[in-house]
Amino acid sequence: MAHEKALVSPREFVEEEEPRGPSELQLALRDLMHRPMALFGLICVTIVVIWALFPWLFAPLDPLAQEMDRFLKPPGFVDPEGRVYFLGTDQQGRDILSRIIWGARISLIVGFVAVIVSGCIGVTLGLISGYFGGVIDAVISRIIDSMLSIPFILLAISIVAILGPSLRNVIIAISVRTWIVYARVIRGAVISAKENEYVVGAKAAGCGTPRILLVYLLPNVISSAIVIATLYLGRMIIIEATFSFLGVGVPPPTPTWGGMLADGREYLDTAWWIALFPGLVLMLTVLGVNLLGDWIRDALDPKLKHLTN
Repeated sequence: MAHEKALVSPREFVEEEEPRGPSELQLALRDLMHRPMALFGLICVTIVVIWALFPWLFAPLDPLAQEMDRFLKPPGFVDPEGRVYFLGTDQQGRDILSRIIWGARISLIVGFVAVIVSGCIGVTLGLISGYFGGVIDAVISRIIDSMLSIPFILLAISIVAILGPSLRNVIIAISVRTWIVYARVIRGAVISAKENEYVVGAKAAGCGTPRILLVYLLPNVISSAIVIATLYLGRMIIIEATFSFLGVGVPPPTPTWGGMLADGREYLDTAWWIALFPGLVLMLTVLGVNLLGDWIRDALDPKLKHLTN
């Protein structure tokens, strides 16, 4: 009965597709849900980022408004107009909570911009040094060695003292030194990656040097730069607070966490809240950035998971 067999057209024949597994992003998010410390870090960073983006929505009062009749009022103080000062006031009658929220903007601007600027410089020089080698590599390596021989704080404070305290100069002072971390790591990654078959094949196919650097090498080493950036963001925030604490950072009356700590050190016995709350927020922010950075590092390089578990 061969003539009774129905013929199945190619369009009617559909192969069963193999079930697709979860994507790398889904796996990373699933891992995040099972890591309470990383979740805690994400919550801390998210709150501070929202503060920095929309401080006027959360700050109850003007952070620069001064009234001497509100001199050193404790947390929970309510003025005659019914306004509540949840974290108290400082020596000039300014609301501590509002200044902390507005100070988040300065800390994150310095942190993110310094990380991006130093990262771009370091990744560029690392790519060039690792790919070309020879005299170019030797010159860049000697520059890195020279920068490493100068103490970072001394160099940064000298730059700010020469240029003057401002937001831009603080970013310059931080970026001029931290790029060497990116350059050294990227250089080593490029030296290893340029011997791979896809790079050798690109050279044989006649691809130009810029294309090889940007298309074949950069995507394969950029994850290392991202890991450094996430781990160094917290350090940038600490350095900015240090500069403000020493009086060489963003000048007053702009609210900064380091500046608030400097203001509160003279009132530790009588008005402990001036220094306590900015210091606590600074600690939680840096802790959150570091915890989130550990998770990002594991997500980008699963080989490191066994080192942190």
